[in-house]
Amino acid sequence: MKKQFLHEAHNLQDKGKKTDYQEQLRDEGDNFDRGGASRGATLGSFKIRGCAVYIDLKPLLNDDKQSLLQTLDRHLKFNVDGNVGTISQLLKNPKLAQYVKERHEMTRRSVLRADTFYIGQHPKKNRQTRIVEVNCFLQPAEPFTNPIPKDCFAFSLNVVTPQP
Repeated sequence: MKKQFLHEAHNLQDKGKKTDYQEQLRDEGDNFDRGGASRGATLGSFKIRGCAVYIDLKPLLNDDKQSLLQTLDRHLKFNVDGNVGTISQLLKNPKLAQYVKERHEMTRRSVLRADTFYIGQHPKKNRQTRIVEVNCFLQPAEPFTNPIPKDCFAFSLNVVTPQP
């Protein structure tokens, strides 16, 4: 085990001496991805008060929020002025790009700000789940399966139509 650790440490030192690696490290700063296996999801922190144990669910909620944003970006289709497509497809249309960008940013902020949830029925399984309500400012091409289930939470999207 110690031999493997020393070998990996030596490889990182050699890699750090290369000029392209140093430039990339300087450019990206704290966001630099050094590779390696990603850590699994942690349950969060525990708080003990008397004989009760409280679990901080914020790390799990943040992971599910990021997963929801990826789903909205990559998989769901929206209808904007008769044009149907994913967010990236709609952004390629120069006439719609600014409108879609603004609405998508409003939806993204709504997802990231959401922090309250209620307990409700899981849409696919016969069990209870935590449901977070968020606003979606783009009209979906097909109705959402509400709520949209993720690992630990489900998200109920309220479609907000623009005022003329």
